[in-house]
Amino acid sequence: MPFGLDPFTFFLLSGATLIGLYMAWSIGANDVANSMSTAVGAKAITLRQAVLIAGILNFCGAVFVGSHVTETVRKGIVSPTAIGDPDTLILGFLASLLSAAIFVTLSTWKELPVSTTHSIIGALAGFGLVAGGITAISWKKLGEVAASWVISPIVGAIIAFLIFRLIVHLIFAKEDPVKAAGKFGPVLMGVTFFIIFLSLFTKTQ
Repeated sequence: MPFGLDPFTFFLLSGATLIGLYMAWSIGANDVANSMSTAVGAKAITLRQAVLIAGILNFCGAVFVGSHVTETVRKGIVSPTAIGDPDTLILGFLASLLSAAIFVTLSTWKELPVSTTHSIIGALAGFGLVAGGITAISWKKLGEVAASWVISPIVGAIIAFLIFRLIVHLIFAKEDPVKAAGKFGPVLMGVTFFIIFLSLFTKTQ
């Protein structure tokens, strides 16, 4: 076996790598549209540019600010101690990852912009129920995650409404919108970049 690994360990590492790559491909096929479709639709950037920008930013986001979400998915939904057997836990996590990736692929095929977070959380909960019963699930954390699915679109809609009203007031309502955009545009972009960089130095989740 390569690297002196026993067959089972080699199988797990190979399977985890392949399934992880497949999941990453599924995420790119589906989730990139959520963040880039408006810019492409507005013809601000091309589809090729959107793919390149999304690839770079998704990688940076996962590396620099993704650890907290990873921690929640890793042991926040299913309790490893409740499962007990490490082999069952590993295989269950791989099965959850594969099932979530398949669901995202099918959703992409049907042109449905679904959340990969919803998919993997649901898959983990299903595995936990089968392998360890209802006590294996952290229902409090699962409830918090589910609540965020309801709260986030509402809060997002409110913030988007307020920001667009601000843009209308500062730019579109002016006698010379182009001049106003040159004046206030950099300020709005500066605030946006400030929030992005702030997330790099704070506990985002």
